[in-house]
Amino acid sequence: MHVFLAVKSGTCPVVPFRCKMHNPPNHCESDGQCTGEEKCCDTGCGLNCVLTPKEKPGTCPLVTVRCLVMNPPNRCDHDQQCLGPRKCCETSCGRHCILLHRDQSKGHIRRCT
Repeated sequence: MHVFLAVKSGTCPVVPFRCKMHNPPNHCESDGQCTGEEKCCDTGCGLNCVLTPKEKPGTCPLVTVRCLVMNPPNRCDHDQQCLGPRKCCETSCGRHCILLHRDQSKGHIRRCT
């Protein structure tokens, strides 16, 4: 089997479960083995080629504080779950859909709710 090391754009979806099979088979080893826009991702039961959600433009802000709640709930897993231009970003207390604005005077991105 040939392994192609090409890395495609996009982020693999979050897998909320694991299969019960011990050491499940992988159907790919890298993105280069997947057709079109598919990426080689963990599916919860081995690696497989999957279509990944498209990321919206912009960069999520750096999180410098953490929530006091253990394992805070996420309100989104990827950008496509967010309305309009909002992005799914890590916040101080889980992932949330937030609106990013560019601060024209300094070139920084600031978070708006």
